[in-house]
Amino acid sequence: MFTPGTLIYFTPFHFKNGNTPKPKYGIVLSNFHDNQGVMISLPTRRDNVPSKYDNQFGCIDKLEIGFNCFLIQKNVPVTDNGFSFPLKTHLYGTNLDSFDLNDFESTYPNEGSDYKIIGTLLPSVFDNILDCFKKSRVITQRLKRLLY
Repeated sequence: MFTPGTLIYFTPFHFKNGNTPKPKYGIVLSNFHDNQGVMISLPTRRDNVPSKYDNQFGCIDKLEIGFNCFLIQKNVPVTDNGFSFPLKTHLYGTNLDSFDLNDFESTYPNEGSDYKIIGTLLPSVFDNILDCFKKSRVITQRLKRLLY
């Protein structure tokens, strides 16, 4: 479940900040500390992309405005099984989060009821997402180190 590049659909996702749980996609970006931790990006349809960059696919990293996002256009296949998001989807560098793997596995113990594996991101898509976040000067060094 926590192999880097895996796209997961949580039913529902439980937020660290206590927000109401809701169904949510997650992309596993890395495992760290000898597989004791996992870094996940939570894609969203919330569009905060400046309009002049809204039609591109891929990395939008603008230090001058403190903005980092990997933008996936709707209906563009992103996984090895052809899955595509039905809406324009955003992975914001500021929404990366790390989790203790034991806690995560106890929160989501059952595939099929707690989560579904959607597929594995295409290598080109996954590599571009990682590259976008690793090169960003908006993302903290602490989080970047966990991506390697």
